[in-house]
Amino acid sequence: MPHLILEYAEDAVARDELPALLAEVHEVARATGLFAESRIKVRARPVADYLTGGERRPFVHAELRIQAGRSPEERKRLAEAVLAILRARLAGTVLTAEVVEMDSAAYARFYPEPEEGGPP
Repeated sequence: MPHLILEYAEDAVARDELPALLAEVHEVARATGLFAESRIKVRARPVADYLTGGERRPFVHAELRIQAGRSPEERKRLAEAVLAILRARLAGTVLTAEVVEMDSAAYARFYPEPEEGGPP
């Protein structure tokens, strides 16, 4: 936990820029102190077909899925920090960030220990 998912218009982010952007989002999440670094998961999903405001205008939406328990201030700080990274890299792009608290009763996971091939 958390899952940081960047859904983006294909023409908003160049493929060769994605690794650096994902690394920056990972670092921002780590720097908040809210999560163990080894548990932060960041990924991107390109979108080919979209409209923004009725026209084809590039966008990036950051969905920040976390377990319940963080304060409203902590959730807002996370959203603002991710949005700041996006703003610095993607001028002229519609940007949004949303923190979603996951229902622990409806969430299951398996995280292998390092000796099983998982992260430390």
